[in-house]
Amino acid sequence: MTAIATQHSTPRSTPEPVPQTRDGGIDAFRFLMAMGVIVGHVLSLLPNPVGQPWGMPAWAVPIDAVLRSAVPFFFIVSGYFFRYDRGFARTVRYVGLRILPIYGLWMLVYFALGFLRPNPVPFRLLMLAEGGYGYHLWFLPALAFGLVTVSASVAIGGRRLAAAVVVLLALLGPILFDYHALVGIPEYSHHLSDLKRQLAAPAFVFIGYALRGTQPARLDASIALCVVSLATLLCERYFLAFVAVNPAVWNAESIVSTFLLGTSVFMLARSLNGCPVVARLQSWGFLTLPVYLCHLAYVWLFQRITPAVPARTLVIFVLVAICSVATAVILVRIPLIRTVAAAPGGRRDTRLTQGGHLLIQRWRKRWDSNPR
Repeated sequence: MTAIATQHSTPRSTPEPVPQTRDGGIDAFRFLMAMGVIVGHVLSLLPNPVGQPWGMPAWAVPIDAVLRSAVPFFFIVSGYFFRYDRGFARTVRYVGLRILPIYGLWMLVYFALGFLRPNPVPFRLLMLAEGGYGYHLWFLPALAFGLVTVSASVAIGGRRLAAAVVVLLALLGPILFDYHALVGIPEYSHHLSDLKRQLAAPAFVFIGYALRGTQPARLDASIALCVVSLATLLCERYFLAFVAVNPAVWNAESIVSTFLLGTSVFMLARSLNGCPVVARLQSWGFLTLPVYLCHLAYVWLFQRITPAVPARTLVIFVLVAICSVATAVILVRIPLIRTVAAAPGGRRDTRLTQGGHLLIQRWRKRWDSNPR
């Protein structure tokens, strides 16, 4: 979702490679993935046919599978641009001063909106780690946990310890949730179930960290890997739902194949850096975080007021996307969101405001050129 990134500590004898502050392909895909998150939440409004184990109509299942790469992509991008060379203390400071205030503010916003909805879910303490009624906000505390975990692990024991830690957390979290019946565990822990996605976050962040200093893959190789990972994801979901009899897997954010899918989409984004189509989209990347933050409110709004028109799902998506982007253009003028949304490595990036001015200038030119 946004290239939220920060710092970390590594031995001075083996300095970490620092990626470029921006990548056109990654910026473009950040915006595309934000649109994908909107599509996923709009698809969740579809009525579930009787006997359908996926939680949605069969035609929506492949689309939903593709969209499972969105949040992993955001984690991987954050790990890739993360400033590991600045020390663990500054990592914690970044998380505490930049990520958590945004999370707290928007959680309060969605608590207020959630209480206005019919039949609000009863409050639970663990909701504070899940975003409250704004269930999409779980990404922010999960990102904070991922950055701090990887930062501390690398500082203490280098890449090997970090790899072991993130694998252990992923095994205890989403992987055990999906496969517990196959290993003889009759029921997955209810408390861990609430936090399983957060436990997967360090692994995605570490993937981005491990890809630092690598060269972009060839485009054909990236496309092939995306196809293979998507097919693997569909096969794994089918296996878990019908063989392992785990009906909750349709909503799994982090089954094993998701790690491969998120990585392959990230590689595809890097491979497309410099592509003319991507170049036209990359200036929209600075809107990713605010679009992500505000879109669910518009999903709720248009779910209630949109009548039963043909292609209602498509209509709701278009309305939500337009309103979210327009709101994001306003929100990026807020200093805290502007800094976090477009500052890979925790550094202020003037290209955010430049990108916003460029976008506005393009709209003005098109408006002036249209005869009225």
